[in-house]
Amino acid sequence: MRERFLRNKQIVMHYYIATAIIILLFMFASRGTPLLDREITLILMGYLLFFPIVILYTRKYAVHIFLFVLALITGFYSFYHYAVEEHSILNALYFTFQLYLLTLTDVFTEDGSALLQYPLIVEIARWSAALYTISTVFIAMYRLLEMSIILTFYQVFGKHIVVFGYNDRTLGYVEHLRKKKERVVLIAEQVPSEAVDYLEGLKIVVLNLREDSSEVYTKAALTRAKALMLMYEADMDNLNTYIEIYDYFKMKNVHREQLTVSIQLQSYTSAKLLQDVAHLKKKEEPYFTIRFMNPYERLVENMFERYPISMAQLSGEKAYVFIIGFAELGQQIARQILVNQQQTDDQSLTIKIVDPHMSRAKKAWDNSYGKEFPQAQLAFQQFDVMQESLENLIQQAEKDITHIYACLPEEHLDLWAVIELSNQFPHIPIYMSFSKDGIAAKWIQSEVSGDRLIYRISTYEDLLEDGCE
Repeated sequence: MRERFLRNKQIVMHYYIATAIIILLFMFASRGTPLLDREITLILMGYLLFFPIVILYTRKYAVHIFLFVLALITGFYSFYHYAVEEHSILNALYFTFQLYLLTLTDVFTEDGSALLQYPLIVEIARWSAALYTISTVFIAMYRLLEMSIILTFYQVFGKHIVVFGYNDRTLGYVEHLRKKKERVVLIAEQVPSEAVDYLEGLKIVVLNLREDSSEVYTKAALTRAKALMLMYEADMDNLNTYIEIYDYFKMKNVHREQLTVSIQLQSYTSAKLLQDVAHLKKKEEPYFTIRFMNPYERLVENMFERYPISMAQLSGEKAYVFIIGFAELGQQIARQILVNQQQTDDQSLTIKIVDPHMSRAKKAWDNSYGKEFPQAQLAFQQFDVMQESLENLIQQAEKDITHIYACLPEEHLDLWAVIELSNQFPHIPIYMSFSKDGIAAKWIQSEVSGDRLIYRISTYEDLLEDGCE
């Protein structure tokens, strides 16, 4: 309760100030003549005094609740005490609920004729009920058309960010953009209805990418956007989307060199293909600026900034880096280590790599970075952490291992490997990628002693929090 009050302290204070002003104006207008019975005055004073409790728990619906309860209290009191004939509690309640339908049952005259002026308590009841009903209808209409209204606003004024693709990474990114109060449109295929509801709750316009992409691009006002982010999981989807966007700008004959189209590509081959295609397109007509981004490259650069590998430490006979898992993250770690090695001209470093699908991983490495590091001392080995012992593998190594990087695609497999290795080799620094609130973080906080050297590789969410987009 105290934390809620501190978060809403300013709103509560404004509420009490506004209420006090209204009461003073009401007292001044009455000029000493009581316009309300003593009983209802005390009830309303108590209601106004304790209503901020509702504000503490729901600011979004506070006004609606205020009007609804105010109409209920004053309406019931009016029909029960001011009616010409005595009515039961059920009748009084029924007449009160009719107020929300903008209907007033006149029980305040002998013949049922309408009065030119009703008692103040009745006026408060009927106008509170009317305001509640009318505002509810308008809010329902707005929510029904809210996304269309927001999209129309973007189409007219622009300056929004269009994100392509729906996955965990894009979800985190659009949430980050909304925290920064950016205008966001998400274009994707087959977004679950629950996700659409959640995103629209964040005021993110979700457009379903159908076969006619140009129609969707027009609706998303691509030519008026502030930035475009291509973040599909598959590189080829991002490349195809880039070509479609280029053709769309060409068809519209819109030149916006200040518009940046950021394309997420995970493999070196895809990046090289993008460079070739972009070069050809630029020769044809430069409609916008292209920016290439590799999320794993950023994660690794961030990690080595926090935990740099000292090449002096890794020089000599004992230089040995052990990488478990050789997908995109593992390959980027190996590449960054080799780049550091070239800069220091240290040729003694050896990298041992194990992966359950080594032939495929090695082929991907050769295609992406083989020409960049032809003399690299890399030792590849097929290995399944669920079936074989990492402890035996490290003990059989020809050199003492100095660094271990767990880069398997699934967090529970990384955690399995780290648990085994940290128990047997607490003196070797181990690096693992895991979320701050995941099972790995909880295990490390509860089980790992200060003697073990376990370090966390940043995740994409960390980059967003650090302002790296």
